[in-house]
Amino acid sequence: MPRKPVRDKYDAVLDFAPSRAVPSVAYVLVKQTYRIGERGCVLDAAQPLVHDLRDDTLQPRLPPGSDFWIQKQATDVVVQGSAFAPNGRPIRSMTASVTVGKAAKRINVFGNRRLEWRSDGTPVIPYPETFIDMPLTYENAYGGIDVRMDMAPPQSPEELVKFDLLDYPGIYPRNLHGKGYLVRPEPIPGALMPNLENPRDLLTADRLFVRDPRLWYRQPFPWCFDWTNAVMFPRMAYLGLSPCFPPPSDVSLPEVAQGILPANFKQAYSPSLDAADSWPAIFYQEASLGMSFTALSAGIPMAVEGMHPERARIAWQLPSPPSIQVLFEGKRVPATIRLTNCVITPADLRMCLVYAAVIAEMPRVFIPGVHKEIPFLAVIDGDRPLAYAPPVPILEQLEGKG
Repeated sequence: MPRKPVRDKYDAVLDFAPSRAVPSVAYVLVKQTYRIGERGCVLDAAQPLVHDLRDDTLQPRLPPGSDFWIQKQATDVVVQGSAFAPNGRPIRSMTASVTVGKAAKRINVFGNRRLEWRSDGTPVIPYPETFIDMPLTYENAYGGIDVRMDMAPPQSPEELVKFDLLDYPGIYPRNLHGKGYLVRPEPIPGALMPNLENPRDLLTADRLFVRDPRLWYRQPFPWCFDWTNAVMFPRMAYLGLSPCFPPPSDVSLPEVAQGILPANFKQAYSPSLDAADSWPAIFYQEASLGMSFTALSAGIPMAVEGMHPERARIAWQLPSPPSIQVLFEGKRVPATIRLTNCVITPADLRMCLVYAAVIAEMPRVFIPGVHKEIPFLAVIDGDRPLAYAPPVPILEQLEGKG
């Protein structure tokens, strides 16, 4: 059943965490939706909070872009949509960009390019085909799988259980969904180049082939504005996971050289897949490279270029956060409020902002499923209070079954 916002101007959730132990914190999530106009942002009809991680039936279990990561210490800025050719006229390449304050990220956008091959077997990158709009997704960024790599099939039920796509030697660990990643240098008919590239690190003919799959880390980063997922490198490294061919842990790895990973990351992050509450804070940041910000304040200028079918540039300022008051037993308690998600869909002129108010010091211990009544309220922007709805106590459930 699709979730419906609790109010016309926002959606909100009140709950405790962790959900399967004695709660150590309470929290309030608030999601506001804005219409981006020529004179700034105005509140629009509320959009629901998405990908509720409390739902045991949620598939996949860690979907990209969940609004329910209260552990985030920074703001993920994500821009979703397509690049649009100016004036709707077919074009072979263009630039799309996002600006947040003084930070800017640009993507070179190309039409489809299928590799061509000379008679001596050397590759040629052709002129791009024309396009009018190009989706800015990781499927169109650099990455993918070279399916020509050999891999011994599982030889026993135990090996079959352990077998995973991430163990395939032809996979590009930074983005298994992309295009353009080639290990073997032999001609491959119909091979596609990526449509999205970093202007400062373009894929040239002499960088097309990795040749040795252990050297995948020398290849370009996938360049996008969208959400990353949990099995992309380096996010997988924060969980203590490693790709089929582990990369070095010194500055020869770009993630270490750029400060994305510490030099000792293989020792710093140990496998802990079953302990979501103990994962390092950096793992919860799901934005693309360079799009997580530790301090976004109201009024900071933002802009998107090349992602609206009619307007070359959209510019606005980040609006003020909502007032979030948290009360236990009728008394106001302090909360740490962070803007966790900022999702922009330029073609719709829409921006969704998610704020997490985390209460680390409750007046006393409250245990959902044990306490029948929990006096936990939130007041958003002076609206009528929202009350926490505790689950039916376990004892009553057992008595009902009896």
